[in-house]
Amino acid sequence: MAYEWMAVIFLLVFFILAWVKSEYPRRYARLIKSFVSQQSMFQVMREELVYSHRASIALTAVFVLSASLFLTLVGMYVGYSWALSSERYMQFFIWMAFIIAVYSVRFIFSAMLAFVFNDATYIRTHLFLISINNKVIGLMLLPISILAVYLSKEIGEKFIFAGLVLWMLIFLYRILKEIILSREFKIPQLYFILYLCAFEISPVIIGLKVGELLNK
Repeated sequence: MAYEWMAVIFLLVFFILAWVKSEYPRRYARLIKSFVSQQSMFQVMREELVYSHRASIALTAVFVLSASLFLTLVGMYVGYSWALSSERYMQFFIWMAFIIAVYSVRFIFSAMLAFVFNDATYIRTHLFLISINNKVIGLMLLPISILAVYLSKEIGEKFIFAGLVLWMLIFLYRILKEIILSREFKIPQLYFILYLCAFEISPVIIGLKVGELLNK
C-alpha cells in the first residue's frame, strides 16, 4: 500500500508542523484551543493577521495535504479508479485542486456577502470557525493516514473508516457551533438553511457526482 511519494508528503507535513511548533508554540496552542473554546476563538480573532499569519497558513497547508492524501487512500481502499489518471499521485493532486477550489469559492462568496450587507463580523467569525476546524481535521487525519499506509490492509481499512467517522463528527460539531453563532448574531433561520444547502451539502453532492463520472 505504501508509495514513495506518500513518504515525501508525510515528511513535508512533519517538517511544517515542527517549524510551526518551534517558531510559534504559543500561537499553535491557542489556535488548537480555539477548537473547543469559543472564548479562545474570539480572543484569537481579535488579533491581527488571523488568516495571513505564517502559522495559520502553514497549518492550512497541513490540512490540504493531509485531507488530499486521506481522500486518495479512501479511493485506494474502496477500489476507486479514476478515468483521468490511474496514477495515485495524480489523484492526490486532483483532490488538492478540488479542496482548494471549494474553500476559495466559499471565501470569495463570503467576502462578497460581507460587502453587500456591510457587516463583516459574523462572516469573519464563520470563516475563522471553518479555518480552525480544518486545521484540527488535518492534524487528526495525519496519523490515521500513516497507519493506514504502513499497516496491513485489513487494519488499514479500520483506520480509514475511523478517519471518515472522525471527519464527519468534526463536521457536525462545526455545524452545531454555526447554529449557536447564527443565533447569537441573530441571523435569520432561512438564510442559515440556504447557506447549509449551498456551501455544506452541495459540495459533498458535487464531489460524489464528479467522482462517479470520473470512475472507470
